[in-house]
Amino acid sequence: MKKLTAILLSLVLVLSLCSAAMLTIGAEETTATPSVWDGTANIKWYFDGKTLGEYEIKTAEDLSGLACLVNASAADAVYNGVYYDADYNVLGYRLSGKDDQYKDEEKVYTPATGDGAQVIDGESFMYQTIYLAADIVLNEGDASTWATTAPANNWEPIGIGGLNINTDVWPYFDGTFDGNGHTISGLYYNGVENAYGGGLFGGVGGKTSVYIQNVTLTNFYINCTYVAGALVARGQGNVAFENCHVNNGIIAHGTNGQQAGGLLGRANSRDVSIENCSVDVEIAINSWGAGGLVGLVLAGNVDVKNTFVAGTITATTGVGALIGRSDNGKTFSIENVYSTATATATAETDNVSGLIVAEVKNTAPTYAVTGFYYVDNFTGENVVGKDVEGVAAVTLEQLTGETAKTTLEGFDFDTVWETVADGTPVINLRELPNQGGEQGGEQGGEQGGVTAPEDDTEETDEVTEPTTKAPETQATTTDDKKDGGCGSVIGFASVCMIVLGAGACVIRKKEN
Repeated sequence: MKKLTAILLSLVLVLSLCSAAMLTIGAEETTATPSVWDGTANIKWYFDGKTLGEYEIKTAEDLSGLACLVNASAADAVYNGVYYDADYNVLGYRLSGKDDQYKDEEKVYTPATGDGAQVIDGESFMYQTIYLAADIVLNEGDASTWATTAPANNWEPIGIGGLNINTDVWPYFDGTFDGNGHTISGLYYNGVENAYGGGLFGGVGGKTSVYIQNVTLTNFYINCTYVAGALVARGQGNVAFENCHVNNGIIAHGTNGQQAGGLLGRANSRDVSIENCSVDVEIAINSWGAGGLVGLVLAGNVDVKNTFVAGTITATTGVGALIGRSDNGKTFSIENVYSTATATATAETDNVSGLIVAEVKNTAPTYAVTGFYYVDNFTGENVVGKDVEGVAAVTLEQLTGETAKTTLEGFDFDTVWETVADGTPVINLRELPNQGGEQGGEQGGEQGGVTAPEDDTEETDEVTEPTTKAPETQATTTDDKKDGGCGSVIGFASVCMIVLGAGACVIRKKEN
């Protein structure tokens, strides 16, 4: 009897502690609205994570600090170190060969004796990982107005971009950037004349492969003369994008601007992998090489899987739904991809647009296509790619709502894709890649699924577009909800260990 009573008491304790844990977790889910970037940079997070090689970025100032460290990481470049104060606020760059001077924008300063300024070498973050721990807001306002009315803060791309260094020695980001399902909004980059490399990252992969994953970039404006990509301008080495979503943004070039992509502006010499991604933006350049995913592929393979492209893409020639131009590309593998993008080549003569790649120079790539569906919104004297095996033309109506499940043969609507009432399908991963479901929920934010034209069908109360907040049904995973009790808590944010013999339930918050 005493043993039974002890067990019952243990169960009561288990239930009460788990209920308390659920209440605590519910409180942790509610996050404050992120503060808007004040234009400064801070690198305290770098010192906090330096020994582990894993870093957590929580604010826009932290993200700007990442740009400063990377842009000062090339040994022989103009900048090769960062000055900072006692609160780890960045004061400026150390000029190459001048340990007693730093540069802040266009002014050169000499740190006064005893002013507390310290200097640290730059960092490329090779084989290290940057995690976002919160949403980031770089500017307030509507990016569609920023071409004429600039917001408060001009972004400095992470790696090469915007530095206008007249040298072949460029700094690159060489690690992994994991957004953890968070969103970066309000990016504004307006480069000076002949600026090279506009985007969140200016350049990646100088010495190793780079991974960009689990992040949404929205409400942005990028303008530079050469090579622009919403997430990455120039990929020097292998670049892999996974669960990345880019929407509600503008990529523009000035006179004779060239090479722009919805994810990557230019793949310089290696392979590109794109999986579980989406792009819905406006790209408009005044020269060649614009692609919904990649502007120019100089060499290497391109692998695209479970991805869609929407929006508008305009250039004089070389305008592709996926890739603008390929020089010596190898194999382009396309699996379970669709496009509703409008691609327009504007040159009076010799204008080319295309489905997979528009323009091919030197050696033509080979194609391995399994399920590429496109709405025929292409203009130009020559629209290439319609005869590639595995490519199929569809109407927008065939991609709309539940009809998409029938149209898009082979697409996984159980774990990757989700239909949208009155719109085209979006990526809806039930788990974040490489995160084991810890984040749970539907990832990717507003992916910009295309809304079908209105018709005379009966109106419904269903939401016609994905929202930035995941549905409440995804707060825990399906398997967790089946388990109940502590199992409902485990799947989202904590570990519940139940030891009935000792009559104890230990709730441990999982380390992020």
